[in-house]
Amino acid sequence: MAALILPKQNDCSKYYVFTTGDHITGGYFYYSIVDMCLNGGLGDVTSTKNVLINSNSAEKLTAIKHANGKDVWIVTHLLGSDVYNAYLLTASGLSITAVSSSVGVYTIAGL
Repeated sequence: MAALILPKQNDCSKYYVFTTGDHITGGYFYYSIVDMCLNGGLGDVTSTKNVLINSNSAEKLTAIKHANGKDVWIVTHLLGSDVYNAYLLTASGLSITAVSSSVGVYTIAGL
């Protein structure tokens, strides 16, 4: 499982938690929001919990700052392919419409 935690823009108490399952269990890509003001300041997951973004992601996950210096691209790799998906995270929230890019021929290392 891979995980990535990013602060929510304009709300210093909330964080996005992105997770991917392993490739054996299907490669699900989810996000949840944690509010650090809940549970007496210890934090807890809000009602935005385990929102499915994609059901075919490899166990690869990273974030790249947008050229505007504020927004963030969340990048995942589609399982068994040459396709990478980028999802834009802004102050308005996460766009679950991916920008897909193919990088070329997909091969398995060592074959």
